[in-house]
Amino acid sequence: MSTQATGVRTISTPDQAQTLARELQDAHRDRPVAVVTIASGHHDPFIDVAELADNLLGVVDVAVMPTGAASWAFSDAMPPGTQVYGGAGRVYPAHLDWVNDLRASPLRFAYSAPAQKTTSTLISDALWMAAESGLLKRQAPTTIEATGTIEGFPTASRALVRLDSGGMATIRQELTSRHVDLEHTFRIGQPVRGHLEQRFLDVRGMLVEPDLSRWREGDVVLARVIELEHGQMRLALVPGTDVIVTRDHVTSNDLDELTELFTVGETVRARLLAPPPNPRLTLTDIDDDEDPLPAPALTPGGPPWLDIPVDEPLTAAAPSEPHHLEQPLPAPNPEMPAQAPAPLDAPVAPHISPTPTARPTPRVLDRRRKNGPAPHPAPMQAPAAVRDLSLSLDAARAESATHAKQAQAAVAQAEATQHELDDLRRQLEEVEAKLRATEDAHATLKTRYRKAQAQAKKVSPAERTVVEPAPTGPVFADPTEQLRHEVYLEWANRIPATEKRRTDLEFRIGCGFIESIEQAGADRGKVVSVMVEVLTGLAEKLDSRELHQLRSSGAGDSPTLTRADGATCWRVALQRKSPGARRMHFWRRGQAIEFSRVVLHDDFTP
Repeated sequence: MSTQATGVRTISTPDQAQTLARELQDAHRDRPVAVVTIASGHHDPFIDVAELADNLLGVVDVAVMPTGAASWAFSDAMPPGTQVYGGAGRVYPAHLDWVNDLRASPLRFAYSAPAQKTTSTLISDALWMAAESGLLKRQAPTTIEATGTIEGFPTASRALVRLDSGGMATIRQELTSRHVDLEHTFRIGQPVRGHLEQRFLDVRGMLVEPDLSRWREGDVVLARVIELEHGQMRLALVPGTDVIVTRDHVTSNDLDELTELFTVGETVRARLLAPPPNPRLTLTDIDDDEDPLPAPALTPGGPPWLDIPVDEPLTAAAPSEPHHLEQPLPAPNPEMPAQAPAPLDAPVAPHISPTPTARPTPRVLDRRRKNGPAPHPAPMQAPAAVRDLSLSLDAARAESATHAKQAQAAVAQAEATQHELDDLRRQLEEVEAKLRATEDAHATLKTRYRKAQAQAKKVSPAERTVVEPAPTGPVFADPTEQLRHEVYLEWANRIPATEKRRTDLEFRIGCGFIESIEQAGADRGKVVSVMVEVLTGLAEKLDSRELHQLRSSGAGDSPTLTRADGATCWRVALQRKSPGARRMHFWRRGQAIEFSRVVLHDDFTP
């Protein structure tokens, strides 16, 4: 693609979609591309394409594609997991790291219009990618020097500036530092200066390189977790100065995995083993009462870019809600036009075809509009004309009453639909709030674990007491979450640590699956074990599982069972060579698994 930005590009045919896919995978492409899709059954995208194009400062191309034949051809031509359709949007950076690392091109969902939050997120994604490619620096727009004062922070990525010349302007985080919120770059009331382009103030000239020359070996400093792996982590002392810290400088327990102890974005205390310019860090042997050096500021007069982490009490309650990972985008089904993709466990909103509000339009009035005024009847014809007019009037009144009833029914249906949508939105907000709370609690638990581990080192062997094992029994009141918990424990205990990263534990529990375990008299532990074998692919390698597609009967030539969404039903053995040997049925569509029923040997109901 050319270096000059184009307007919004419409992708409406399979050929155009395949051309776009080839361009995206071209190693010589030098600008990001935002692809916005239109949900099936809609004419316009939920994402605000006009706002998207208006805010991308002429450095990112925008393409719009409907869900259907074009998106199907696009999906076929793209690497696995990188597709976009159903109303969602995605920005593809200029480099090709996104082909193998989906985090480089995050998928952004939109379920209804106006999808303002999704639009803003895509704008942020696109500008970050443009900044990382150096495109923002290459721009030379007509700007003026301006000064002002920080007025406030409407979001973590935006700051409002009251200009000294009058009026307001906005500072974008995309033009400062990706890993630092603007509240940790500027203070309210802080004077700022920069280049004003339209309503945006470019303050990159204010950013300073922090002076770390006064830091000495042994100092305790603050750092932010930038990247996590099982055996090492990347910490940022300041933006652009990263240090790799291995597991032996974090914990003395070789079984600890750093991904279970820390969270990306978390602020931690670290001790300098070697000062800058070639710093080395350790997180061990840091006392709770040791105050770290203040983090440096990124702008003159600005706040420290990191806050001192607040220690959580060891007695804090554990989270009660499970943590669900975001589902990958499934492949589109051309036979079933889908709306925006949703997690497998999320409730599916019913498709409602709105009925247009009816208008009473009597046929007699239609005839008058078409034929013009009726001629005056002769005096001898007056009684017949009056009778005809009366009949026409009665028919018009009856038709009007029918239309009025249809209109009332349409209004009632619209109100019911609106109530249902409001309920679904409230449910979605509650789920999102629980997810945020769970993530916060998860991060808190990691901190408490590290503190407990540090305290345990200080306790002598004589002071240690034997801890009684926790009582057995369900740990979740909800049967579905209890079963998910049991599957996770079986997976954690059975699958080696080196294999866990290649395992996807995302699955769906079908309606009636849990009840069927008891109805079939199956051993629950065996069911959980075989579920893990199905999810990890072990069932395909074990002859004892007799894994095969389910047919409509025991006859070998009977057809296999397939759902309308393209999922196929599979059958796996829980027992062999025993009376009434149990079997488990599950649906598979791509990588998505839905467990359906546990049945006896001769039961072929999916």
